[in-house]
Amino acid sequence: MSQIHDHHIIVERFYYRFFDVIPSAPAFVLDSDESYTAAVTTSFHPGRVASGNLTLQVYARPVNSSLADFRFVKQDFHQWTYDFTYNVQLEEVKRSVGVSSLTGWVIRVAMTLYHHFEGESRDGFIETRIIRAQLKFRFGGSKTAVFKPGMPYEGHVYRMYDDDEAVSPEKLAGATLTIRPVATTSNGQSKTLPEIVVPRQGEYHRSSDDHLNYYGNKYDVWMDRQMEDAEYKTFRQFGIHHFRFTVPKDASSLKITAYYKDDEGDQVSVDQQAVAFYSLGNFFVHVSTSTDEGLLGHFATIHLRSNFAF
Repeated sequence: MSQIHDHHIIVERFYYRFFDVIPSAPAFVLDSDESYTAAVTTSFHPGRVASGNLTLQVYARPVNSSLADFRFVKQDFHQWTYDFTYNVQLEEVKRSVGVSSLTGWVIRVAMTLYHHFEGESRDGFIETRIIRAQLKFRFGGSKTAVFKPGMPYEGHVYRMYDDDEAVSPEKLAGATLTIRPVATTSNGQSKTLPEIVVPRQGEYHRSSDDHLNYYGNKYDVWMDRQMEDAEYKTFRQFGIHHFRFTVPKDASSLKITAYYKDDEGDQVSVDQQAVAFYSLGNFFVHVSTSTDEGLLGHFATIHLRSNFAF
């Protein structure tokens, strides 16, 4: 419930040895994928590692099990080349470990490279977690939010995979997001606030003709669209959108509904309830800043908003 735990760690610089194995693979793949690619390179110059043998082994285990629970899948032998890639077939891994779904499993690709000229071998491995392709759509923060009547309300909504892995930008480019806040006043009436809409990439809130009628020239239209693309960049890259609106002064409760829909046919909605902040005498202050990046020796702009005189 919005708790924070701090833990201190030490980060030290790591130096590669003169001859070392450097594997790479995606951290996550979907259980609906057929395969994924693992790659291997070394810290050597390409011309000095052209002669060698690579032994490659594939293992798998459930994510919450111990390292001793890794199950052997297969072993392959290859002549070493500098740009070596290996396709891990998920169906083959399923058959080997005897499961119908790899959701929640970890696949380890281990390799041993023997270099003929040096007469030495190096080991390395890379692990990839299989996540469910199911998506989730939620508001950030606690389930019941708190607002100050007459003050700005800010929050964020996100679209991610079940394991908090980000949705691909290609999918988000064809998505629309609509946020509809409805306030309930102190006398029990409902008041619908203006919608917040994130259009598909390439679409804008005003058409070109509307822009020309409003601004009078095409350069202003271009500038306005650049501002829209910058505003929605975080949602189209990571699936997270930050929103802001002003709550009526007489609001006692708030219901915010977000709707998601994309070109692949996925559509979902989610609700968030918010209650009024308690204040004896209904005195409220809202503090914010428009300084995105603070610099040493520079000024920061602080904005204060209140419903009473300081």
